[in-house]
Amino acid sequence: MSETSRKYVLSVAYWRFFVNALLVLCDMTAFIIASAIVYVVRNAGDLYSTRFHFYLALWVYTLVGSLIWIYCLHSVGVYHRHVMGDGYQLNAFLVKGAVFAGLMVCALNSILNVYVPLVTTGLALLCALLVTIVERLIIRQFVLFSREKGAYSYGTVLVGSPEGIEHALEFLSKKSQLNYHVVAVCPIGLNEKNGLV
Repeated sequence: MSETSRKYVLSVAYWRFFVNALLVLCDMTAFIIASAIVYVVRNAGDLYSTRFHFYLALWVYTLVGSLIWIYCLHSVGVYHRHVMGDGYQLNAFLVKGAVFAGLMVCALNSILNVYVPLVTTGLALLCALLVTIVERLIIRQFVLFSREKGAYSYGTVLVGSPEGIEHALEFLSKKSQLNYHVVAVCPIGLNEKNGLV
C-alpha cells in the first residue's frame, strides 16, 4: 500500500471514529437529560438497593442507564456507517435498541432490587427514545445538507458492462442518500473469440 493510500485510509478511519464518538456522546446526553427529567418529575430521588444495602445516587443510576442505552443501540447496529443516511432504518433500530435497553434496565433494577416503578422506567426510555430520534433527525439534516455539497461521500469504482455501468450511474444519481461518488469506471466485455472476460 502506498504512503498516500495509507494516509487516506487513516484519515477515513479517524473521521469515522470521531463521528461515531460524537454520535455516542449525543445519544448518551439525550438519554441522561430525558431520563433525569422523568426521574425528577416523578420524584425518584436517591435509590436504595435492598439486596446490597446501599444508596444509589440518581446521577449514578442515570449514568449507568445511559451506558446501557449506548450498548443496546450499538448492539442493534445504530452506529453502522450506512445507517445514518436511511432515516426509516435508523428509527427502527432506535426502537429496537430502546426495547433491549428497557429489558436491561429492568434486569438491573431486579438484580439490585431497587424500587423504580415500571411506569417511570418506561417513561424514561420513551422520552429518551423521542429525544434521540429528534437529535438524530437534526444531525441527519446537517449531514444531508453537507452531502448535497459533496461532503462525506464514498469514492467508488464501477466495474461492469457498458449497459450495467450506465444503469448503475443512473441509479446512483437518483439515490443520493447512498452517498457514493463515482471516481472511475472500468467497462468489461466478453471476448467473442475465446469466451473470456
